[in-house]
Amino acid sequence: MVAMRLSTCRWGARVRRRWCTRVRWPLGAFTLLLALAPGAARAGAPAPGELRVGVARVPASLDPAAATTADELMALRLVYQGLLTFGERGDLEPALATGWSVSRDGLVWSFRVRPDVPLHDGTVLGTDDVVAALAERVSAEEPAETTPPWLRPFRGPGRIVREVRRGAGGSVEVVLAHPYAPVLALLAHPGLGVAVARDPGRRVGSGPYRVQELRPGRLTLEVAPAWRGEPPASSRITLQEMDDDATALAGLGPGGAVDVAVVRAPPGWAALGLRVVAATSWRVGLLAIRTDRGLTSRKPVRQAVALALDPSLVRAALGRWAVPHGGWLPPGAWAARDGAGLPFDPARARRLLLPLGGIDRTLTLLAGDQPTGPEAGGLAEAIRASLDAVGFRTQVRIEPPETALAAVRQGGAELALVESALEVNDPDFFLRPLLAADGAVPGSASNVAFLRSSLVDGMLLRAGQLGFRPERLRLYARLQTLLAEELPYVPVYARLQWLVARPEVSGVRVEPSGWHRLETMRIDPSGGASAGSSPDPGPR
Repeated sequence: MVAMRLSTCRWGARVRRRWCTRVRWPLGAFTLLLALAPGAARAGAPAPGELRVGVARVPASLDPAAATTADELMALRLVYQGLLTFGERGDLEPALATGWSVSRDGLVWSFRVRPDVPLHDGTVLGTDDVVAALAERVSAEEPAETTPPWLRPFRGPGRIVREVRRGAGGSVEVVLAHPYAPVLALLAHPGLGVAVARDPGRRVGSGPYRVQELRPGRLTLEVAPAWRGEPPASSRITLQEMDDDATALAGLGPGGAVDVAVVRAPPGWAALGLRVVAATSWRVGLLAIRTDRGLTSRKPVRQAVALALDPSLVRAALGRWAVPHGGWLPPGAWAARDGAGLPFDPARARRLLLPLGGIDRTLTLLAGDQPTGPEAGGLAEAIRASLDAVGFRTQVRIEPPETALAAVRQGGAELALVESALEVNDPDFFLRPLLAADGAVPGSASNVAFLRSSLVDGMLLRAGQLGFRPERLRLYARLQTLLAEELPYVPVYARLQWLVARPEVSGVRVEPSGWHRLETMRIDPSGGASAGSSPDPGPR
């Protein structure tokens, strides 16, 4: 869904001009911080084969359906497997299922379960175990507002997934209310991992790691003895909650408590000898352009807006939080196409505006003032300067996040800076809320461009029904070409995310989903990778 972009200084001051002073820490201050920060526990060296990871949140329970953050999902994907998984290139691959098929009417998906899969308690996974684990997610109760998008198709009287049952030949059947191809991506999501309930409150999985200990703020995993896949790099992984980035940094210091930390803000401490690895995430910033009324209802005007954006101004305004992004889907997502946006061409933008003559060219740009991410005041100013340079008169409104979000959903401005995140690796979860006509209801709109197009709706519907992925891929390519012409949104940036590690940790890689592959990381006695920032913050 759409969430408003933000901008505040570190201390939370409202931003009304382009630039805002950010805290800069000298090397000596960080050295002192390493010694004095409350989280700088003198934990000593890790046990042989152990990897210690600092995260913002450790799972409170071992139920994957209760996980809501990327940190929790990152941990639990090591314990549980799903019927399917996503491979290195984003393609769906078998996990607990050896294969799958769909009925002619598209309503029943059948999965053949892999035989002799050992569970962590020494028993063998059976078809009935998978059916029970997935059927537990199906509920006729209306989902709460906080229910994550990967569970919503299983909830409510109008749910898409009607039933999970045992099928012919020992298969698992997922029965749908209507054809819905994204169900495959759902079943590959860590939040729908197969967690087999044994005793009340106890669940077992079949992943590469089993739970050794779970207590508040700390989760310890050890390699499952019966794991038959590729051996994990570390024999034990301990996840430790860190209150903030300063605590995580302290934990990475000499004698600290962690070897790798998932941080929330652009790290500036590579000079301290730590390794900083950055890559784009699935959270992107968009410039929404109101399509249903006013000056921006004219397609040439929307094209002029897109052509006017000066990439050098935008790049400078993004700082170290994000990188420019011109695609209609997040980088690294399935079906994403690079370079889909219009190039910077202010001369062509001016020509497109000539037929307007003396018509008032005033536009209002709305942005939310939030505490993290690209500074909204600076980004809004970069857009204003770009638009005014080609003949627009742009008025900028910076509001508190809740006020801005309500105004954008009501359609209170011609232009709005918004953020949207891909929670499940299927275009339907990203594009449908932003583009479908039923999401263009003033007051509760997720389609904040207020686009109402029967052609777009038809393409979304068809792409969501097709069971043949190559055909879906072609249809989403056509849809992205259409968006480049209609321009209800202009893609602006992709947020970055970071891992910070000691130099001796090898196998560190940032995943766009935020579910970083901890099973590939280990302490390398030879010294690991060299310290410093990764040179390429692109998708991995």
